[in-house]
Amino acid sequence: MTGPAALAAEAAESVRALNHATLPGTSGLIYPADAYDVSGALSLLASRLPQALAQLLAFLQAEVAAGRVITVSGDHAAF
Repeated sequence: MTGPAALAAEAAESVRALNHATLPGTSGLIYPADAYDVSGALSLLASRLPQALAQLLAFLQAEVAAGRVITVSGDHAAF
């Protein structure tokens, strides 16, 4: 996977797999250190999301400013 949408889909699938791997009785978590490692990795993942979201926002704001994107419904609709 190389594009942003594909990478986001891969991340979403990884979280889904993690959800299954951490179910009680699945042997995904064996030692307390396993939970420590998972929580550390999830903390890192969460700390990186604001940058990706801010970059998406900046891209979309530029597209709106260039007239390539408009809001067609809701409070900010362009009528």
